[in-house]
Amino acid sequence: MAPLQKEKMTIQNASVSVKPSSKLRSFLKLLMATLSPDLLWKIRRQNYLKNPRAAWTRVGESKCYENPGETVSEEQGKFLVEKIKSLTPSSVLEIGCGWGRILSVIQSHMGPDVSLVGLDFGHPQLALAKRNDPTTRLVEGNATRLPFNDNSFDVVYTMGVFMHIPP
Repeated sequence: MAPLQKEKMTIQNASVSVKPSSKLRSFLKLLMATLSPDLLWKIRRQNYLKNPRAAWTRVGESKCYENPGETVSEEQGKFLVEKIKSLTPSSVLEIGCGWGRILSVIQSHMGPDVSLVGLDFGHPQLALAKRNDPTTRLVEGNATRLPFNDNSFDVVYTMGVFMHIPP
């Protein structure tokens, strides 16, 4: 068997040498770098709209959630906690909880008498949320078809979800 040899690809005056096993990935990365931001957004949006669950699964399985210590800004956390506490809830639902960064801030200020539930349709994100806080109830589900009865929660909130729901 011959040893692996590097192959050379050229795209619009950019030259890259890659091993055959990473050739396609490198080619796509280079191609994406040459696309205009508008065209790139249209491609990503089209892929997202085809299968949002698959898109968020890819995000959850990627390296972008490796820093579970990262949390919401102090201002965001203070605002949310103040608003939610002012309603004196016994139960709170976050729709689109991801890996639980906002839930953890609220949990730290609400106390054990408040039942917190996080809903997300990304299994990898929920697995990380469970690893970060095994005490919070987490539910895999869709924000457009909530798996709860009406009036199940005193407070329901979401951050950064509506922009991902097709009209």
